[in-house]
Amino acid sequence: MLQHEPARDWPDRPLTPAEARSVYERDDDAVAVWVLDHAESVRTRLVPDDTPVGAVVDVVLERDGSFQVYSYTAGRWVDFGPFDTGSVDTIATADRLSNYRVLDGYSRVI
Repeated sequence: MLQHEPARDWPDRPLTPAEARSVYERDDDAVAVWVLDHAESVRTRLVPDDTPVGAVVDVVLERDGSFQVYSYTAGRWVDFGPFDTGSVDTIATADRLSNYRVLDGYSRVI
């Protein structure tokens, strides 16, 4: 199981698409930011009722050589840490990215 810790300086709510883009824009090493568009049945369990449509609850920041994974879980953002491209966890992350879309930047894995 992946280890995680609270994400520092993230809001206590899902991100807007613009806020997810800003995660990418603030990181000089980032090449892309990925988001997951959950089915409505999943979203209703993850996000508060007043969350706007299109709110982001899963973010993967891609850098040359790693992925940084963030997820909105139980009312807060958690940081699953960076995964080097050579690790088993990163291979699993790259495989999961087939369910994500690039919100901004130019991915090295597609």
